[in-house]
Amino acid sequence: MYPDHEGTSAYLKSLSLDELAQLDETMNDGLLVDWAPQPGPQLEAYVSRADVLLFGGQAGGGKSDLILGVAGTQHTRSVIFRRVSPSLRALLDRSRGMFNPGRDPVSIDSLNESLQRWRLNWDTPQARQIEFSSLEHEKDVQKHQGQPRDLHAFDEVTEFTEYQFRFAIGWNRTTKPGQRCRVLAASNPPTTQDG
Repeated sequence: MYPDHEGTSAYLKSLSLDELAQLDETMNDGLLVDWAPQPGPQLEAYVSRADVLLFGGQAGGGKSDLILGVAGTQHTRSVIFRRVSPSLRALLDRSRGMFNPGRDPVSIDSLNESLQRWRLNWDTPQARQIEFSSLEHEKDVQKHQGQPRDLHAFDEVTEFTEYQFRFAIGWNRTTKPGQRCRVLAASNPPTTQDG
């Protein structure tokens, strides 16, 4: 377990019912995101104070939803990586349900399909930008060099090389005062020795 796990678990257990309700209300305060973390490990990961967090488990355990939810509710500029582009399709499809719950064809919260980028609440203080990208080849990480993003998320992190992971997270930073920066990696158990 990640070293912060016990502290996060103790923090959640220490909250009264009113405080838990207030936490739930502030998660999506002013945002148009149709998602809240499930009680248990997903909620613990959501409120974790860890700078780098690995959220693992079996298929269907809410790992991709956690990544999308954290990006949509806690971070200003996010990038979500998958190893190959076709694997991004499921994430983009799921994001439509979370970031456009009214299924509006045109709204302030829009997905640019060609750029694979959401802009949520763009003209408000709660503005969010969420980009989706693949890192199929080692050199692909260089196209992300120098871009300030306060969340670097890796869906199925065991599919990436150590070099890709380390290089990408080296640019985890923000230009917004007070914005938290972190890395979130999610994965099923590795399927190869390299993973």
